[in-house]
Amino acid sequence: MEDQAPRLLALTPARLKRYRWLFIAAAWWNWLVVLLSLFADQKIRSALRMPPLADSLNLHLAVSCICLLGIGYYWVARDVSRNHAIVWLGMIGKLAVFSIFLGHAISGDIPYALTAPAVIDLVFAILFLEFLMRMRAAGGHSI
Repeated sequence: MEDQAPRLLALTPARLKRYRWLFIAAAWWNWLVVLLSLFADQKIRSALRMPPLADSLNLHLAVSCICLLGIGYYWVARDVSRNHAIVWLGMIGKLAVFSIFLGHAISGDIPYALTAPAVIDLVFAILFLEFLMRMRAAGGHSI
């Protein structure tokens, strides 16, 4: 099996640094969503004239997954040559989040204002795809 390290060196140090910061930012974004969901959900819902949650179980399940993906993004940031499956999962998840929010806004279930943060997830998904494509071209493992 051919050693992948020399091909990964084809990525410039500036690009590798950019990717590290991309995944640090993604981790912090996820953790911010977790904190806002746990501590400001009722205030956000009230401000958007949405009804309160019927129960907190779904919220707690969702934030646990969001938090875990944030940890995964941090792991990727520590070594961008590894853990690309986490990036694939994150990209798919962020596309799903955007699609779900947009679908609910179109159907009138939620205000369109609530889709604005989901656009950030869409941007991350696009950047994750660019990362995966670039890593594959450089010989990195991107599944």
